Amino acid sequence: MSGWMGCLCKILILQPWTDAQPLTPMDKLKETHKKLKKKSQTYKKKASQEARKEKEFRRAGDERAASRCSEMKTLYYKQIEELENAQLLIRKKIILLEGEKARTETVDALESGEEELKKMQEVKYVLLLFSFLNSRILILLTFVSFHAMWQHFLIAAS
Repeated sequence: MSGWMGCLCKILILQPWTDAQPLTPMDKLKETHKKLKKKSQTYKKKASQEARKEKEFRRAGDERAASRCSEMKTLYYKQIEELENAQLLIRKKIILLEGEKARTETVDALESGEEELKKMQEVKYVLLLFSFLNSRILILLTFVSFHAMWQHFLIAAS
């Protein structure tokens, strides 16, 4: 297959099919933080290599090469500092997002608790009403029963 059909087949075959959820802002921040951390570690390794090279060139008497290594080491340290500052800012954003998420969950829980409390109060009022009506029905039944007994007594007495 050649042309656009071959290209389409390559795209469909080579790209994996995933049902992955889109990344949340929190996930994106954590992923970025992880990438910056790896990059920072790489620069630290490079800076230590440049420091080793610098020592070797100084021992060999090659000041020019040692100076270049020192400059590179300085540049790596500046990059490391910038990356660590960026990591710190991202970490602060993650903490703020976590706090906001906790606050939102707390407010939601309080609201749902308030709704449940209102439902419980409504049930309590209904139960009180049933209790009141039940007591009135008992009084009425007692009166009807007493009245029936009185009628029966009057009929028997006459």
